[in-house]
Amino acid sequence: PRLFCEVFLTGVALFCEVFLTGVALFCEVFLTGVALLAAQSGRSSPSVAALAYPLRCFCADLGRTFMAFVRVSGDFCQAQHLSFVDK
Repeated sequence: PRLFCEVFLTGVALFCEVFLTGVALFCEVFLTGVALLAAQSGRSSPSVAALAYPLRCFCADLGRTFMAFVRVSGDFCQAQHLSFVDK
């Protein structure tokens, strides 16, 4: 059970990191594309372009926070398992 818990939580953490990185890159590319289209149409929209980098940073921070939560959950799961084994 302990090994399963560790493997499962590690897998969840890696999946979330990859998923959130993908979301961040998609948002950056999308917002950059919107800014380019706005520039080509003659409408200047620096606020849209300015959102791309902070949004990517936010998604990266969210991914790191969630991974930290998953790691702490794994430590808790391991501690619970060890206390159960000791009894």
